[in-house]
Amino acid sequence: AVEVEESILGSILTEPGALDKALEVISAADFYKTLHRKTFEAIIDLHLHNEPVDMITVETKLKEMEVEVPGVFLPDLTRSVSSSYNIGYHCQIVKEKAIPRNLIPHGNELIKMAYNPGADAFDVVDEAQERMFGLVDHNEGHLHDIADVMQRVATKISLYQEGKEEIGLKTGLDFELVTNGFHRGQLYIIG
Repeated sequence: AVEVEESILGSILTEPGALDKALEVISAADFYKTLHRKTFEAIIDLHLHNEPVDMITVETKLKEMEVEVPGVFLPDLTRSVSSSYNIGYHCQIVKEKAIPRNLIPHGNELIKMAYNPGADAFDVVDEAQERMFGLVDHNEGHLHDIADVMQRVATKISLYQEGKEEIGLKTGLDFELVTNGFHRGQLYIIG
C-alpha cells in the first residue's frame, strides 16, 4: 500500500482537485509511512490557509514542521503519477488498510478494560462501540476553525460576485441562472 500512498500524494501535487477527492475518504492518520502522513498533514495545512499546494510549498512546510525529507522524495512522487483519475479508488485502498492497523491498539485497550474486575460491562461495550465507529468515520480529525472556514467562504463569494470564479460545473443550459451549474452531491431532474 506504500505505492498507493505515493500515488495519492503525487496526484495531489499534480492535480488541483485531487485533494478534495482525497479528503472525502482519508485523513492523515490513515497513511502507513510517517513521511507520507507528515506530507499529507503539510498539504492539508497549506490548503486550510489558502496557500498553493505544490512541491515547493509542501517542501517548505515540511521543513517548518522539522520533517526530514530526502532530496528526491517530492519529485519522485510526481513522476510516478500519470493521472489522478483513480485517486478515489486509491484512497479507499489506504482507508481499508488503515482500519485493521488502527484496530490493534483499540483492541488491546478494550481487552484491558474487559479484564478489569471493577469495570461495568455495559460501559466496556459502549466504549467498544464508540471506538469501532470512530475507526470508520473518515471525517474524524477534520474539524476546522470556523473563522478560517468563514474567511474562505467570504473570499469565494466575493470572487464569484466579481466574476473571477465560477461556482458549479457549467452546462450552457438556461437553468444555470438558478443553480449556478451542477454541484457535487446534488441531484438535478430536468423535465
